[in-house]
Amino acid sequence: MLVSKSSLSGYSHVDGLIVGVVKEAETTFEGCFTLVNVETGSAENFYLAVKNKAGFLVGKLVVFDPDGKTIKWLEDQTYSFAVLTPVRVPKSYRAWMENFIDCPDCHTRLKAKNLRKHLESIHGYIVL
Repeated sequence: MLVSKSSLSGYSHVDGLIVGVVKEAETTFEGCFTLVNVETGSAENFYLAVKNKAGFLVGKLVVFDPDGKTIKWLEDQTYSFAVLTPVRVPKSYRAWMENFIDCPDCHTRLKAKNLRKHLESIHGYIVL
């Protein structure tokens, strides 16, 4: 995906940034977090739990910064969302999923790689 350097000028570094389109999003009833599917144009899709209501990002071009753990709308970078945890990421980013995190819904402590199963079985979310 081609993105001009001027559109990434708000970032302190450009290396490691992932540009993609939000293919789908599901916000919790309380609105405390949103599950987003970022499609990068390759075989890699990122399923991320981001803080607050980010459902409006569907169909929008976003930049995912794994180091800063943020996702920003490329057209207006004031819309920045903290990535609470990865739900499913490509194998090249699996080391990130070995960390322990808190479930954004019930605050149960679990491994990040188990969050998807937890959200489906305990909270009834459908993670594609």
